[in-house]
Amino acid sequence: MSIKEHVTLWQTRELSKKSMNTQKAYSHDLDNFLSFFKDQDVLQLNSLDLRRWLSNRYDQSLSKSSTTRTLSGVVSFFKYLKRQKVISDHAIFYVFAPKKEKRLPRAMNHLQIEKTLKQLETMSAEWVSARDVALFMLMYGTGMRISEALSLNQGQIDSYVVIKGKGGFERSVPLPSIVQEKIKRYLAAQPFEMNSGSPLFYGVQGSRLSPVVAARQMQRIRAVCNFDAEVTPHALRHSCATHLLDEGADLRRIQKLLGHKSLNTTQMYISVSQEKMLGRYQRIHPRQKA
Repeated sequence: MSIKEHVTLWQTRELSKKSMNTQKAYSHDLDNFLSFFKDQDVLQLNSLDLRRWLSNRYDQSLSKSSTTRTLSGVVSFFKYLKRQKVISDHAIFYVFAPKKEKRLPRAMNHLQIEKTLKQLETMSAEWVSARDVALFMLMYGTGMRISEALSLNQGQIDSYVVIKGKGGFERSVPLPSIVQEKIKRYLAAQPFEMNSGSPLFYGVQGSRLSPVVAARQMQRIRAVCNFDAEVTPHALRHSCATHLLDEGADLRRIQKLLGHKSLNTTQMYISVSQEKMLGRYQRIHPRQKA
């Protein structure tokens, strides 16, 4: 059986269990890996071959997180081959992922949130503006990922909504009343089908809204409001967590709200809040003004 046939079986039997985004990313990464070694038998690669591959990625200035994800996808494929007894061992199993740069999530401040929502109200046709306000308020008010928000159907909207996050894990998320109001206003204005199984957020052609469109809207807002490049739809999720923590919310509750598997992931927001507190302290302390 050829490597191409093995890849097809891996995608069908193993990769199909993962999220759509992971399926696309892993398939793309494995394809690039196999293309790099197109003149070699990938089942017989050694450590020097793999160092050459990693060095090539370094020369392309690809990030450590990108290499870590790529390695994860490639290892997944070779583990599949091992389970199928195509190989008994492989050098890829002994490659360590590069240590990720520790970057604090950047949250938007309250003024940026207000400017964003105000700008959205005037940027597009009435129902499109109402849609974008509802979407961004939903993400900021609940900490949902963009993929989670756009996967919702109309029938799921209530005081609580059950969403399926990373790894297929479900969680129940409360919808603040202001978020419910914005969604109702949008649904009353939009011109498409209204039933429980229809998408909550429509694109202008009547299909489910693409995350690319949401990203493009935020890009327009950055240009108009002179925000930096880190103001993205995902920054709304970070803003939700950071602002809740600033107001004294319990870390475990934030973990549950965001759907973090580990509390360690949620704890990074403590550093964000401490960094903000230090900045405020340095601005107001009398010795700083001396």
